[in-house]
Amino acid sequence: METGDKTYSTRDLNQLTVEQPDSAINVRSLSGLVDYVKLKFDHNRKLMNHVKSPTEVNVFDALNDVNDRRTYVRAGALLSSITFE
Repeated sequence: METGDKTYSTRDLNQLTVEQPDSAINVRSLSGLVDYVKLKFDHNRKLMNHVKSPTEVNVFDALNDVNDRRTYVRAGALLSSITFE
């Protein structure tokens, strides 16, 4: 359905993209994350580090032409759990 200069649909639509999102690499230490960023293995662009929590850090790039970000690597702390009775 078209109204003015906008087009609408009565059904749910999904965008078809040429680029398929890849899953991020998971590492268990900040040194692994730093080594990945310094190596520039999968990327050649500016990256942003996001400290999501005290146990998780993500590295991603800028928005692309369809306003998506690619997350390259996630560092998650490997914590031991101790249960007390």
